[in-house]
Formats: sequence, structure tokens, C-alpha cells
Amino acid sequence: MRISIVLSSLLFAILLSLTSCVEDDCEVDPLKRTLLVYIGRDNDLNQAYEDKRDAIVEGWNGEGGNLVIYQDLPDGAKLEVIYRNKKQNKSRIIYEVPSENSADAKVLAKVIERTVEECPADSYGLVVFSHASGWLPDATLNSPRSIIKDNNTWMNLPDFADAIPDALFDFIVFEACYMGGIEVAYELKDKTEYVLSSPAEILSPGFKEVYKTSINSLFLAEADLSSFFTDVYDYLGEESSFKSVTLNLIRTSELEKLAEWVRRNTKDEEFPSIDGIQVFDRSSNHLFFDFEQHFARLTKTEYAKLELALLLEKCVINKKASPTFLLNYGGFKIEHYSGLTTYIAQERFPYLNGEYKRTKWAQAIAQ
Repeated sequence: MRISIVLSSLLFAILLSLTSCVEDDCEVDPLKRTLLVYIGRDNDLNQAYEDKRDAIVEGWNGEGGNLVIYQDLPDGAKLEVIYRNKKQNKSRIIYEVPSENSADAKVLAKVIERTVEECPADSYGLVVFSHASGWLPDATLNSPRSIIKDNNTWMNLPDFADAIPDALFDFIVFEACYMGGIEVAYELKDKTEYVLSSPAEILSPGFKEVYKTSINSLFLAEADLSSFFTDVYDYLGEESSFKSVTLNLIRTSELEKLAEWVRRNTKDEEFPSIDGIQVFDRSSNHLFFDFEQHFARLTKTEYAKLELALLLEKCVINKKASPTFLLNYGGFKIEHYSGLTTYIAQERFPYLNGEYKRTKWAQAIAQ
């Protein structure tokens, strides 16, 4: 009887081993999310952020989906899938080329298409790292500016949006300066459900340390953007040397209601005063102003102002800003912070004023 029991136990163990797999070689649960990280470093950011990709790979635990990284460096560009094998993250190259313009919207579109083909998932997220200046078009104030810089070329915001299929991404995280404006959010409202961004500059070292500890929150079944938001703010606002940070988390489905409020409650003024309006840029040519402070002063009734505040609460679901921003380096105090910025037309900027009227936001609020 004892021999029979031992043999039965041995047979059960053998059968169990045939129907299971070695721990580290097992496939994870069916894919839930593919996170694409688009790193544009073929510019002066290259040396300062040489370990950005490594920080992301180090932080990911291999669970919840696929991690795909596109990185454009001075010596070439590559698109790779990071996967887990034997408790280590390894890389599979999708493609690698000696030279590529990451500021070309066609390249972005190709990267997104290849990512979806190689790593299909239930949902998708996007992280973008590069230089940026929000909605501002190329050659603004005689300097090339916009989003994603490759040497001396930039990608304009409309081209960036056009490269993204509608409703593809659950969220877009911008580790890039000045992307927290209404113009950016409205341009992307049909592309993503949520946008995490900064109305002002993002200072070095950016999100690098946060990726090491918090990247996995973006892979949860319901991406924990609020936790990621808080971790970024705590690091840049408390642990970084400058302690200067602005962040917002925007629900894009509420943006149309803001546009409707502006159409209904404000009168179009060609050049409203910018005196006393909170700024979020250190340039002498101020181009980024607090959204609520600007539009609230254009309406006369307290009810309308209250309505605007309530709409912003639904749209900007999280917002935080340090009390000051690089105050000793030509910066500013932050006394008004609605979580969104806006451009205000100024007589001295005829080119910018014309370009602004072409944005989807300006067209949406046109009287």
C-alpha cells in the first residue's frame, strides 16, 4: 500500500510537470496593454539623458503587457520590444537604422503602426520624451519650436496628432515642456482619453527616477495615472534640486464642454490685456497664461465663473504646482493655477496670432 501511494504521488508530479512550465519561462497573462515610449534624443538632450531608456527598462517588472521603446540617437534609431525572461528584461529589435528623423510625422506613424502590428493588446499607452513648446509652430519668434526635435527639425502639433489613429491610446504622457495647454489637449481629444503633461518647463532629470519606481502603474488593468502623477510631482517638487514643477492630468472627453462655455459666455476681444495674468514661461515674450484666470475675467456673471470652475474640475482631474518656479533664474511665483494654460493674442505677434487661429481650439471657440 505504501509503495502504491509513493508511485501515485510520483505519477501525479510527472503529470503536473507535463501540463505546466518552468516558472521563468511561462508566458504572462494575455496582454492587456502595450506601452510605447517614443524618445527623441537626436539633439542636445542626448548627453543629459543618456540613461532614460535604461531607467524605464530597469523599472518595468515585465507584467501587464508589452513595453516597446523607440529611441533616436545621433548614431542611429531603433524600435525594440522589452520582454521578461528568467527574471531579466531583455530586448528584441523590431528594426534598426543608421539614421532617421524622429521629428518626421511619417516616422511617428510608422513606429505606431509597427508597434500595434508586433504587440497587439487590449489597450495602448504612449510616453513621449523630447524638446517641446506646446502648440507653438515651427519658427516661432525666429526660433524653431514645437514638439519632438531632431537636430534642426521639429514636428508641429497638428502633424503629431495626425500621425496618431483616432482613439488608439488610453493615455499620453508628455515628458516634454509646455505641453499642458488647452491647445495641445484639444488637438489630441480624439486621440486619447487622458493627457498627463506640464504647463511649464520640465526640469532635469525629468521623470528618470520615477520610471524606476513607478512605470508599472501604467501597466495596470486600469492605468494608475494618478499615482504616477503624484510620484512625478513628489520627486520634481520635493526631491529634485530645483523644486519647480507644474503638472496636470486631463480628461479629454470634457474638453468640448469648455469650448462651449467659452463660446457662450465670453466676447471676442482682439487683444485683451495680459497685465496681471499668471504666466508659465520665463521668456520676456510671454506666451503661456493661466486658462481660468484669463477666461473668467472675460465674463461678467459670478454664475458663469462658478460654472467654469466646475467644468475645469471635471476636465483637469489632477493638478499640482510648486509655489514658485525657478524664481532665482528668471522664473515666477505661481499664484493662480487652474491646471491649464492658454495663449492670449498680442498685437506684437501677428504671425503667432494668425497661426493660433488655425488651431482646433481657436476654431472651436470662434464666435
